[in-house]
Amino acid sequence: MRKTLLTSAAILGATGGLAVAQNAPNPLQGQYIAPLLGGPSAQNIVNSWAAAIPGGGLAATYLGVTANVDVTHGRTNGSNALDPTGGAPEAAQLFGLSYAYGLWSVGADTVIEDSQGSAELTHTSQRHQFAFAVGGAYKIAPGINLCLEYMYEQQHQGAYNFNTAAAGVASGNDIHGQGLTLAAIVNW
Repeated sequence: MRKTLLTSAAILGATGGLAVAQNAPNPLQGQYIAPLLGGPSAQNIVNSWAAAIPGGGLAATYLGVTANVDVTHGRTNGSNALDPTGGAPEAAQLFGLSYAYGLWSVGADTVIEDSQGSAELTHTSQRHQFAFAVGGAYKIAPGINLCLEYMYEQQHQGAYNFNTAAAGVASGNDIHGQGLTLAAIVNW
């Protein structure tokens, strides 16, 4: 749900144990992505994409506790697809809280996202999504972390059956999912 490809981060300030950072769309980033996509016409696509996905975030850390919020609003549909003509704009908010002390870290995130969803249901219904995740990590050694995470997700769109991907159906309009992940993550 998060659009990180066209964002940049900057430290706004740090004093007395408090650090504040922000992220916002970076219009210069398109110059570096466009050559990978195939030249000048790709540059126009990247610029249109960046303009279609305005958003930004703010994070503050004090004594190991970090609170963050990230908001995205624009002409997208779900995971970076442009919305259909006449479709509802995307509105997504992410809220997070984490704590790190020594070798341990724990955190939780909540995401609320509204978008057009099924293009066949433009002017009929919109998709509403909610997700929650909580987890922790323990640093076993430099570059090796043992992580545990639980995630719950719910999606709803009237007249859309998530089981069959069919529009105009009165059943199967809600789905719920959850998962538990245990992983060893290696960074180098």
